[in-house]
Amino acid sequence: MKKIFIILFLCAAPLVWGEPSLKERFTSGQKGDFIVTKQSDLYSILLIKSISEHFLTLEEICVPVETYKTQNLSWRDWVKKHAPGHTSWNIYQIDLHENQLSESFSVMHRRWNFLEQSQNFFAKLLALPFYKVLPEKQRKIGAASSDEIDKRALWTPPLTIDGKSTKHPSFEVFETTWPKDMSELSQSAVQMYFNKNEPTFPFPYWIEISTTHYAMRIQIVDSGRGFFTPSGEIPRRSPRFYQTTQIHEDKVIVPILTPTYYTKFGLVAFDLTTGKSASFIVSPKKSSSPEKLDLFLEKKELDERLEKGHTYKWILTIPGHPEISVESDENFTWPVKQARKP
Repeated sequence: MKKIFIILFLCAAPLVWGEPSLKERFTSGQKGDFIVTKQSDLYSILLIKSISEHFLTLEEICVPVETYKTQNLSWRDWVKKHAPGHTSWNIYQIDLHENQLSESFSVMHRRWNFLEQSQNFFAKLLALPFYKVLPEKQRKIGAASSDEIDKRALWTPPLTIDGKSTKHPSFEVFETTWPKDMSELSQSAVQMYFNKNEPTFPFPYWIEISTTHYAMRIQIVDSGRGFFTPSGEIPRRSPRFYQTTQIHEDKVIVPILTPTYYTKFGLVAFDLTTGKSASFIVSPKKSSSPEKLDLFLEKKELDERLEKGHTYKWILTIPGHPEISVESDENFTWPVKQARKP
């Protein structure tokens, strides 16, 4: 269930009555905004590592409750010491335009995590309407009475900022219902409590997920701003070629696999016969999965610039990233004979 906690924050449909969407809450948040959650015997720090118009990068560090308690350190000091005793440390990058996870990197193991599309809930979450819960519908303290007017006080979760408890906190509550599907969230009711006095703080202070079979509550035990870690920038994967060059009618097609945060590409045809090269502007088009792209070139231009009978190798470049230069394993002789339907 821990993955669900990350997913719930990434993006959602606009809240009704003029309230901002969860996506908008994050874009109005700040680098270094953080919360600490407690689920069973595990603490998790979740913070905004960076935020731009296009990408939101979150960082999560998990540690057993008893392990952290033995450290006798504040959360900030503990992380400055590289979070001794942590059991996981991951960075997640979310594409805010495509509403999908574009990168996941394990700081602990220094490797990229597999992006499992079957657990990508973002697109579905975007379609869910969130509704503001009116005070009379919110949870109350104590048992209900027979009086016509319910005079019970509203229940509120604790609100802690930098280790200090806030007296008499005020919250806005929103809810939605997850549709019936094969996920752990199927048909569950989701409620989130946000600090009413900090409208630009992106994280909720309480999350409750309920179904007919179980209820899960995620408690936030600390929060704040200006929280930074020593993990550094998230490493970037390089794109790669995964199929041979193909021709369809007047187009040359070069299939590649690439992280979704790269959107512009260049191709250089290196002539292995003469050592000369020719650069081409390409038109990328999505293929069968988010990280598969087809790069389209005009066959007429290649006919004009490449020598018949010469052997070539492709070199893939990324504008703005001079450090990336990927050679194809394929050596092809022009003109390419293979054809396919696009």
